[in-house]
Amino acid sequence: MKSRVSGSIYKGQLTLTVTGNQVTGRLETHDGSKGEVSGRYDPATGLLFLTRVTGLETTQRYTLRSVGNKFIGQYQNEGRFIDDGTFEFGKITL
Repeated sequence: MKSRVSGSIYKGQLTLTVTGNQVTGRLETHDGSKGEVSGRYDPATGLLFLTRVTGLETTQRYTLRSVGNKFIGQYQNEGRFIDDGTFEFGKITL
């Protein structure tokens, strides 16, 4: 994840569970904010939409597209800590 506001790059782990088209999971955070994510995946288009309520008066919204062995896209903060930037993660299936 790369912040457009600060230019910082954040690395961590994202674990997702997909049930039908519903997605839930947990994002490892760098600032102690809540890491729970939820959303939906559309396999026909390869689009993944996630939302994370941080607990810091901010909501993050992610729009990602499946590209090869990764999901690549954007995030946008709404609320107290306005920010946006790029987000990408690799796919691993066990």
